[in-house]
Amino acid sequence: MALSGDPQDIYKTDAKVKEIVAEDKHLHHWLDMARERIHFQGLPARICWVGLEWRQKLGLAFNEMVRCGEVSAPIVIGRDHLDSGSVASPKP
Repeated sequence: MALSGDPQDIYKTDAKVKEIVAEDKHLHHWLDMARERIHFQGLPARICWVGLEWRQKLGLAFNEMVRCGEVSAPIVIGRDHLDSGSVASPKP
């Protein structure tokens, strides 16, 4: 979620996800389709599912984007706790 309220910040994080998780073409397809078909309501946000290793790398990359001014405000990352398998065994 882009705390700035600026959809461009989400588009920039989408691009960063595609850069870091380069081999996941299904994820790339989802991000492209979401950009075309899903309109933001309230604060701009995007949902995608990635494993623990990628969440850590993406979190660090998003923090760096904030630090460098690449996005205009912090990005909030949430986690779905409904996947009991990932909670019980968080290894990638």
